[in-house]
Amino acid sequence: MIRRSHRGFDKSSARSVRIREKAAQLRSRVKQSTQLFLKRHHERISWWSKTFRAPQLGYQWLVAQAKTFCAALMAMLGIAPSRKFAWFSSSPRSRASASRPTVIRKLAYAEGLEQRQLMAADLYVDAPLDYVLQVDADTSFNVSNGDTVQWVGANGIQNDIDDVAGLPYGARIETSPGVFKGAFGSIQDAITAAQPGDTIRIAPGVYAENLTISKSVTILGPNAGTPGTATRLNPEASITGWVQIAAPGAVVIDGLEFRPASATTGSPDGVNSVLNIGNGNNHQVKNNVFYSTHSGGTSDLRAIMMPVIGSGSVTISGNSITGNGLPTDKYSTARWGRGLWTDGGGVSVNVSSNSFFSVRTGMNLDGNSPFTLSSNSIQAAGTGISVGAVLTSLSLTGNQFTNVDSDVNGRNVAAGNTLDLSGISAGVSETFNILGGNGADNIKGTPSADVFDASNLSSGSENDRFEGAGGNDIYLGKGGFDRAVFSGNRADYTVTISGSTVTVLDNRPLSPDGQDTLTDVEILEFDDVSVHLVGVGSYTTIQAAVSNATSGEIVFVPSGVYNQDVSISNPGVILEGQSAATATVVGQIGGDGATIRIAANNVTVRNLTITRAGNNTTDWNDSGLNFAGIAIQNLGGATITGNVITGNRTGIDINNSSGNTVSQNIIDNNHTGVIFRNQTDSLSVVNNVITNNRTVGVLFL
Repeated sequence: MIRRSHRGFDKSSARSVRIREKAAQLRSRVKQSTQLFLKRHHERISWWSKTFRAPQLGYQWLVAQAKTFCAALMAMLGIAPSRKFAWFSSSPRSRASASRPTVIRKLAYAEGLEQRQLMAADLYVDAPLDYVLQVDADTSFNVSNGDTVQWVGANGIQNDIDDVAGLPYGARIETSPGVFKGAFGSIQDAITAAQPGDTIRIAPGVYAENLTISKSVTILGPNAGTPGTATRLNPEASITGWVQIAAPGAVVIDGLEFRPASATTGSPDGVNSVLNIGNGNNHQVKNNVFYSTHSGGTSDLRAIMMPVIGSGSVTISGNSITGNGLPTDKYSTARWGRGLWTDGGGVSVNVSSNSFFSVRTGMNLDGNSPFTLSSNSIQAAGTGISVGAVLTSLSLTGNQFTNVDSDVNGRNVAAGNTLDLSGISAGVSETFNILGGNGADNIKGTPSADVFDASNLSSGSENDRFEGAGGNDIYLGKGGFDRAVFSGNRADYTVTISGSTVTVLDNRPLSPDGQDTLTDVEILEFDDVSVHLVGVGSYTTIQAAVSNATSGEIVFVPSGVYNQDVSISNPGVILEGQSAATATVVGQIGGDGATIRIAANNVTVRNLTITRAGNNTTDWNDSGLNFAGIAIQNLGGATITGNVITGNRTGIDINNSSGNTVSQNIIDNNHTGVIFRNQTDSLSVVNNVITNNRTVGVLFL
C-alpha cells in the first residue's frame, strides 16, 4: 500500500505502482485458476480412466494447451508473464528441478497415442488411380503410402463440393489436434487401419474384394441415406465379393451395392451368401442394393445370411434385393435363392421397408427369434416367407406380396405355429396362399382372399385353426379336427353343407367375412358359439363329433338318416339336428340300449327324430333291441326339446334324475311314452304332444 502525502507527491509514480500491483494480482489469479483447472481435469481424467479403462491425457499436452491459453489471455490484457510464472512456460526438463506444488508433480503421464484411440476418424476409400495426388512423398508420380491425396467425393467428380483434401494415404493419422484421417485403396485396408467408432467413406467404383468387418465401424457408400428402392443420385460403390460382419460392437453398412461376381460366392459360411451377419451387436444394414445377374435360384445364392445368434439385435431396412430377372423368374432362374435367411436363436431381427424381386424365397425364418417385419415388398417369388420353426414372436405390419406363388410356407415345421398374417396384403385380384405345417397351426389370414392349404401333408392328425381377415377364403383341411373362425355370431351367416364341402356366407352389411368355402373342416367357430359339423371330414359319426365337443358347443346333425347310438359324456354339449323332419337317428340292435344316452349334466338334445332299428316282425323279440329313445340316469340339467320320439320301447326314460326339462316334443307311437323312475324332482314337462303310445303316455315308477 502506498502512503500518500501532500509533500513531494509524484502522481505518475503512484499510478505505476498501482498498475504493477493489479497486474501481479491478475497473474496470481490466472495461475491459481490454471492450477485448479489442472487439478480438476486430472481428477476427471482419472475417473474416466478407471470407469472406462481409457488412457489419461499426457501432462505435457495439458501444460502446452494451458500455456497457449494463458499466453493469449495475458497478451489480450497487455500483461507480460512474471518470473513467478516461469515454471508454467518452461520445458519439462527445467521443471524437473523447479519447486512446484505436489499435486502438479504427481499428475499422471501417458503416451498421447493412447488418448488418440478415443478420437473417431474419417477414413476414405477409392481406387488409387482415382485420387488426386497432392504431395508425392517418394516422387514416384503414383499414389503410394506416405503421399498426401485428395478424395474425389461420393459422386466421383473431382473438384466438387464433397471432395476431401489433405489425406495421408495408407495410414490413419492425426492431421490436426484431435482430428484423424486416412485414405486407402481398398475397403479391407481401411477396416484394418480403423479404430472402433471410425467412419469409412467409399467412393463410387467396383471393389473386387472379400471383407471381414471385425471392428465397430460405420461404412458409408455414395448413396448413404437413400433407400435402395429409391432413385439413387450418385454412382454406386459395388462390392463383388463376400462380406462377413464379426465385430464386437455395432456395424453400420449404408448406401452400398453388392453385386456377386458369380452364382457361387465361396463365402466362408459355405452357403453362397453375399453378406453374413455373424452376431447380434446391434448391426444395421440399410439403404443398400443387392443386385444379381445370375440364376441364383439354382445355386441357392443368398443376399443376407444370419446363422444362429443367441442375443442382441440386427436391423435390415431400406434395401433392394433384386437383379435383371423377369417376373417369371421365381424358381431355378430366380436371381436370388434367398433374399434373407436367418436361423434365429433369440436375436431380435427387425426387417423393414425392403424390396425383394426375383427371389426363389423372399425370407427364410428358419429358427425362432423375435421377428418384426414391416412395410416390406416381395414380388416375383416362388415363396414369400418360408417358416422353418415354431415362431413365438412374429410381428407383421404393412407388407405387400405380389406375384408370389406360395406366400407363406410352413411345410417344414414339425409342430404347430401361431401366425398372424393380417399385416400382409396380396396384389390386386390375387389370392394369398398359405401352406400349413405338420402340427396344429393357428393362422389368422390376410385382408385379401386367402387359400389355407393343409391338405397335402403326410401327417393326418393335426388340428388346424384358420381365421380369415376378409375376402372370399378357401380352407382345405386334412385329418384331425380343423376349425374355421368367423368374426360374427352364428345367426349372421348362412351355412350350406354338401358332403365334406361347406360354404359359409356372411349376411351382414358389406359381408366383412365374405363367402368362404371349406373342405374337410369340421368346426365352425363363430363369435358366440362353436358348431361341430357331423359328416364333414373326420366327423364320420355323430359320436365322433360329440366326443370332441366341449361345454356350450353345438354338434350339428345335417339332414339324413344316421344308423348309430350316441352317448353324450361331455357336460354342456348341445346335440342339434337340422330339423326333426329331416335328421333321424336310428338306434342299433345290440348297441348301448338307448339310442341317445345322456351321460353328463346340462346336456341338450333338440330338433331330431329319434327311433330304433328292429321294429319289425323278424326282430321284435330280439333281446338286443334298444329299450329307450333317450335315457338319463342320476344326472340333471338336461333339456330335451323339439324332437320327434317314435318307434321306441320307451320314448324317454328318466331315472333318479332331477332338474331336467322336457318340452315341445312329439312323443308318439312308442310302447311307453315317458317313464319317470325313482326320485325325479324339479322336473319340467311342458308343451309336449304325447299320443298313440301302446301302454301309457306317462308312467311314474
